[in-house]
Formats: sequence, structure tokens, C-alpha cells
Amino acid sequence: MLKTKSFKTRLMMTVIGLVMVSTLVVDAIGVSLIYQVSVDDATQLAQKIESENVTAVNAILGNVERSTITLYNYIVGALSNGINLDDDAQRKVHLEDVRPLAVNIAENTKGSISVFYRFDKYADYTDEGIYLGLSGKDFVDLPLLAINDYDPTDLEHVGWYYKPIAAGKPTWVEPCHDETLERDVISYCAPIYISNTFVGLVGMNVDLNVIRDATAAISAYKTGYGFLLQNDNDVIYHPDYPKGAFFEDIDKQYQVLFKNLDSNRYVIRTERGRVDNDEVWVTYQTLANGMVLGTLIREREILAPINQFILRAVLFSVIVILLAILFAILLIRTLTKPLNELTIVAEEVAAGNMQVSISMDTDDEFGKLAHAFRSMRDEIVKSFAYMNGLAYSDVMTGVNNKGAFERDSEGVTQTCLRHNEEFAVVVADINGLKDINDSLGHIVGDELIKGIAFELVKVYGKRNTYRTGGDEFCVLIRGTTEKEVLDGISHFEEGVRDFSNQNQSMFHRDISAATGYSFFDPQKDSDFSDVYSRADDYMYRKKTKMKVNGTGETASD
Repeated sequence: MLKTKSFKTRLMMTVIGLVMVSTLVVDAIGVSLIYQVSVDDATQLAQKIESENVTAVNAILGNVERSTITLYNYIVGALSNGINLDDDAQRKVHLEDVRPLAVNIAENTKGSISVFYRFDKYADYTDEGIYLGLSGKDFVDLPLLAINDYDPTDLEHVGWYYKPIAAGKPTWVEPCHDETLERDVISYCAPIYISNTFVGLVGMNVDLNVIRDATAAISAYKTGYGFLLQNDNDVIYHPDYPKGAFFEDIDKQYQVLFKNLDSNRYVIRTERGRVDNDEVWVTYQTLANGMVLGTLIREREILAPINQFILRAVLFSVIVILLAILFAILLIRTLTKPLNELTIVAEEVAAGNMQVSISMDTDDEFGKLAHAFRSMRDEIVKSFAYMNGLAYSDVMTGVNNKGAFERDSEGVTQTCLRHNEEFAVVVADINGLKDINDSLGHIVGDELIKGIAFELVKVYGKRNTYRTGGDEFCVLIRGTTEKEVLDGISHFEEGVRDFSNQNQSMFHRDISAATGYSFFDPQKDSDFSDVYSRADDYMYRKKTKMKVNGTGETASD
């Protein structure tokens, strides 16, 4: 006959088992959620680091572009006002007029090492022009390169001349070695056309070491570093490879990371791979001149906080289990009723029910255990609330994200039917965001998105406002009337106009957003998607009318 374990033993084993199971379940859920949140946060951090680095380098390139175009505009203005380049006297005066401006612009442009103004190679005066190079702290006249002495395919020497002409617009030219200055340079050149006739070009050379130094200064975590590749993936700067190394000579493990680089200069990408037996993250973006600037970070450094969390979770679990054994010894000496209550509580917590009520409030061991359960449950609830907030909040605007919208809209139709309650959907779509991103940059575009979100929150509150796409927002309102919805839309549109007026200097245009709304109709709506589709169709009709009208004002129905 098998020996039956005593009630005390079974009671102790039950309590310890439940505590262990609940602890392991919570640990598993916590580690899984923390891992995902940490990876997402690390990705955002890596892309933030990359964005800051790209912004810094693009600022140098942008200054060169603006300086070159300033000189270009001045020359085009002068030539358009009647200067005859075929007249020796006028041409000489023109060059003397341009020279001091070119010096001033070059001296005030970071990284500039030379500036030039050259005439058409077929002109009788093609051997004239301006070539000012940095000597010490001053820009001095340097010998002009004889363009006709070189074949057009010799891009190392005359690519700066032929590439902008082929492009027909201001263009960045691939790095080359300036033999006169004995420096590696990148050139930004603008071809000059007067009455659709090419007459010459103006350009500026940037010391490539300025860009290399900016890349070399990049650091991330402990051992992360920056690298710079040409648009054909040849090395401009990499701590492990010399400048000028060809892509095919790079170690195969790097080739795997670099071969699929996306050339979209407005998108930051993060690729994961393996280098030197380490998992790495490579975050990169294309610069304004076509080069690729990237940051390599080792995954073990990114995930170090997760490993620390796991270690602490294990230690915490061990402590909890040891305490559970002590509590079990105390529990077997007490009454069955409080024991049963606590057993039920432990089972509920292990099953994930954090709303379970713990009513016991005595001064004995059961009371202390109940308090410990309450504390553990409250901490778990806080952790879940924190992680849930991260999962359902839009990082840029602070409003609810698309995941929150899908969660909250699911079942709202049946809920409102049961409670005989109405609900409305309002959608808003920002007009011209892509144009602003393309012309002014994503930083300005992000300010527009945050501004529109702020105006929606002022009217409808953060709880009801969701960002469902790049330039799309949705508001879900229960228990409202059509007048309240229309008044809200009116206040929102008024707020957008005020926002537009206050930020003309940033956006250089009127800002507007198309809106649409719809109410739940139990007679014809089978689910939430029917209501949302009507509101979305209404918004797109309004958006189309606004485009037809050619104005940011709301089109009349």
C-alpha cells in the first residue's frame, strides 16, 4: 500500500509549487516583454545616434551647397544683366568682381578648401577663371587646370567638370585627389546656363578629412564606431580598413552587412549581422552627397541591460522561492480557511489575473504573506502598466499608436449596442507632409506631425486620439452628438490655422489637414470598419476638394 503524504507536506508542496510557477510565469512574461521593449528602445537609440551623426555631417555638406549656390546666384545675376563674356574688358571686370565674394564665401564655409569659377571648355577664354585654394589661413590664386588636356572619361581629374554638365543641375562629385592642394576632396559644382546656353560652372571643394574626422569621432556604447562608404560601397573611412579600399577587398562578413545598403537618403536602416564572432547592429543612412554614413554597435552591449535584468530576476526568483518555503512552514500551523484563500490567490496570479482581491488583513503570518502577495501583485501590475504604455504609445507625438487604436476599436460596436450608446469616428490627414519632408527635411516634417497631434489633443484629449499612420490620425469618441463632433472639428481646424500662422517661418507655406467623420448607425453598420470607412471616405473627398481648390482652407461640401 502506497504511503500517502501528510496534509502538511502536501500543503507545503502545493504552496511552494504555486509560488514557483507564478514566479516563473511572471519572469518569463517579464523577460519577453522587457526584451522586446529593450530591442525597440535600442533600435530607436541606435537610429537616434545615427540621425544625429548624419545631421552633423549633412550640416557641413549643406553649408557647402548653400555657399556654392550663393556664389552661383550672384554670377548668374551678373551675367543675366548684360555682361558680355566675349568682351575681354567686361570679362576681366566680371572676374575681379566675383573674386572677393568667392574668397569671403570660402572663408566662411566649414571644410571648404578651394572654390572655383571656370568657363566653357570650348570658349576662347576657357583658360581664364578663378581657382582659389587654402594656403595657411588664406585663400590664394592657384593655377587653373587645363580641361582640354584631359579625356572626358578621366573622372579623377575632370569629373568635377563633366558630371555636373551631364546632370544639368548642381551635383556632388565623387571624391578625388586634388594634386594642386595635395588633399583628398569632394566637390559640389553647379553648371551655369544663360539663355539655355552653357557658359561655365562654379564649385567648391571640401577637404575629405573633415568628413573622415567627423566619422572617426562617432562612438556608440563602449566599442561602437562609425564608418563612411562611397555610393559604390568603396571605403572612405573605416577603422579596420584603409581609405580607398575596394568593396570586394573587404572581409566577407562585412560584405554581407554592406551589400544591400539602401540608397534612400531619407530613411535610416538597421541591419543585423555577425562580425568577429559578435552579433552586431549596423545602422546607416545615405548622406546628401550620396555617401553612406553608418554606425556599428555590438549586440552584447545593446542587450547588456536585459542580461542584468535576467540575472536579477533569477536572484529575485530564488529569494521568492526561499521565502515561500518559510511561509509554507508557517502556513501549515494555521487554519485552513486563510490557507485556502491564499492558495486561490496564488493560483490566480499564476494564471495572470492581477485583479484578484486579497482581503486578509491580520497581524499574523498569514497577514504578512497576504501583504507580500499584494506587494508582488502591485509591482507586477505596475510593470505591466509601464510596458503596456510603451507598447501602445506613439513615441513622436505621445498620443496612442496604431496598436492602441486596433485594441480599442475591437468590440466597440457590440459594447455600444449593449449599452445603447452612440460612438463617432473622426479622421484627420495632414496635407503636404511628403512635400515638406522632401523639401525641408524630416525634422521639419516631424514638427508638423507633432503640431497637428497637439491640436487634436487640445480638442479631444490624449485618451481619444490615435496616430494610425505617418500623416494620419483618428479620434474615437463614445457617447457624443453630431453637434459636439462638428464643433470639435471646427475647433481643431481653427487650431491648425493658428498653428500654421505661427509657424510660417518654419514651413514656408500654409498648413492644413483634411478631416472626416462618421457616426455608428446600428441599422446599416455590421462592425467598426463600416463606420471607419465612411469617415475615411468623407475625409478623402474633402482632401480631394481641397487639392482642387488649391488652398489650405476647408472645401465646402
